[in-house]
Amino acid sequence: MEHPEISNPMDTRSGMSDEHIFTSLLQKIDACYDRFDDVVNKSGLSKMPVGEVNSTHWREDSGELEYHQKLQKFVHPCELEKALDITWKAFQFALHQRDRQVFNGFGHPNGTVVMRYRLVRTLATSTSVSVVQRLAARRFFEQDRVVCIWKMFTEGEGIFRGMHSTLTGWGSVRAMPDGSGTLAEVCVRQFPVVMNATPSVSNEFHHFLHITLDEDKESVMTTIQHRPNAQLPETSISQQM
Repeated sequence: MEHPEISNPMDTRSGMSDEHIFTSLLQKIDACYDRFDDVVNKSGLSKMPVGEVNSTHWREDSGELEYHQKLQKFVHPCELEKALDITWKAFQFALHQRDRQVFNGFGHPNGTVVMRYRLVRTLATSTSVSVVQRLAARRFFEQDRVVCIWKMFTEGEGIFRGMHSTLTGWGSVRAMPDGSGTLAEVCVRQFPVVMNATPSVSNEFHHFLHITLDEDKESVMTTIQHRPNAQLPETSISQQM
C-alpha cells in the first residue's frame, strides 16, 4: 500500500519540470489531508500535553530507519483569525532567500504556497554543502478548525548528490473552548533516503537535515509567538553545523 506521506513523487534526474513536481506534491497533500485525524490520533498528538516530543521510528521488517518525527502542541493567546494570519505568514519562510522562487497558479495564495530555494552550509570540516528544497503547503478551512498540510522535498547536491529527503507536516489551529486563545497541534515526519554513501557523508546529511529542520521550526515559532509583526532577518548561507 502506498503511503502518500512517504512516497517520492519525483525523480529530478528524470528531468521533470517544477510544474509536474509541485502538482504531484499537492496531490499528495490532498491525500495526506484525508488522513489528518488518523495521523493525529495514532501519533499520540491528540492526547499529549502542551510541549514537544521528538522520536525516531524504525522499520519492523528490516530494522532500518523509517522516519524522524516531531510532535508539538502550543497555545497562542490571540484570537483565531489573527492566529491564522500569523501562522500562514510563517509558512512564507522568509529566511530562505537564496535562489528563491515562488510559484503562482497552483491555487489561491490565501490557501496554497509553492516555492523552491537552495540551502548552503559549511560543515565543521570546512566543506561547503548544499541542497535544493521544494516546498508546497495548503490549508483547509473546516467548521471548528483550520488544517494545514505541507510537503518538502530536499535534494542533495555536491557530496550529497543522490541523497534526498521527503518531509510531511500536519498542523491544525482551533479556538480554545474558554476563549483564552488558540490551540495549535503539529506533527512533522522526515523520511531521509541515503544510498551509496560513505557512513561519514551519510551522517553529515542526516545532521544537515536535523539542523535545517530546527532552523525552520525556530523561524516559524519566532513568527508565531515572539515577533508576529516583525519581518524575519535573512540568515547566513554559510553556517557551522
